[in-house]
Amino acid sequence: MINTQNEYEILQNEYMDLQDRMYLSKEKYKRAALLLTDFLDDIINSTPNILQTDKDLLANLEKM
Repeated sequence: MINTQNEYEILQNEYMDLQDRMYLSKEKYKRAALLLTDFLDDIINSTPNILQTDKDLLANLEKM
């Protein structure tokens, strides 16, 4: 009975440790997603927008 109780407590502690690690990992990915979202928003809203086609660039490409 004591051995079973000890094993249960060990498993419970391991489970809590895994839960903590999973939470930290989830938070890291959430922060990364927010940073990338802000970065992409800045790129799209910058003037001039680097994602918009530049007519001079197209003319130069046609000449090539």
